[in-house]
Amino acid sequence: MGRLKLFDEEENVDVSKIEIDEEYVKTLEYNKKREDLQRYEELRKRGSAKGDLKFINALLLVKKHDPSLKEKDVKLLSLNLMGVKTNKKKVGI
Repeated sequence: MGRLKLFDEEENVDVSKIEIDEEYVKTLEYNKKREDLQRYEELRKRGSAKGDLKFINALLLVKKHDPSLKEKDVKLLSLNLMGVKTNKKKVGI
């Protein structure tokens, strides 16, 4: 039995004659970049894993009524770590 031919053309086709649609390539690359940017923005909105861990640790301290929370200068969380932007404006009189 002989091999089945997929195409009626010759098997020795010159590959250098294959044309690439440059507009299609540009569109695919652009869409890929947009997908990556959108994925990055979604991850940025969620916050970092480091911030999540600090938040959970702070909740555990509050739940256990940790005595260190009664100290005057205790700081549980930094808003910047949690992905919250703060607007610091100086108010003058």
